[in-house]
Amino acid sequence: MKIKLLFLISILFCTGSYAQETVTEPDFIGEVLVLNPDNSTTPLEKATVKIKTKANASVYLVGMGKVKTKINVDGPSAQVRLHQGDDFKLIVRAVDNNTDPMSIINIFQFETGKKVRKPSYLL
Repeated sequence: MKIKLLFLISILFCTGSYAQETVTEPDFIGEVLVLNPDNSTTPLEKATVKIKTKANASVYLVGMGKVKTKINVDGPSAQVRLHQGDDFKLIVRAVDNNTDPMSIINIFQFETGKKVRKPSYLL
């Protein structure tokens, strides 16, 4: 009876430890991976932006006027595409567990052009 009980406990222990799934995590702080439904991960693109600022002539003359700032990213599209209906999760490497991931990364929706992308609004 003891042998059967030990055998059942060992089977339960083995199946419980086998059920643990491992997911790769980003290597560096600030990196983001997309967790796909099949538990595969895809690293997201890190892009450097070009900030262009234009000011009216009245800003230079009077000190009051309009200043427009535009953010541009090179390339007509990103290398990694996420579609609206897809089920995915983002994995962000933070300094520690007390850090909010949204303070590390920014998520934008872009309007595409021929050579550059421009953010349409913040999400």
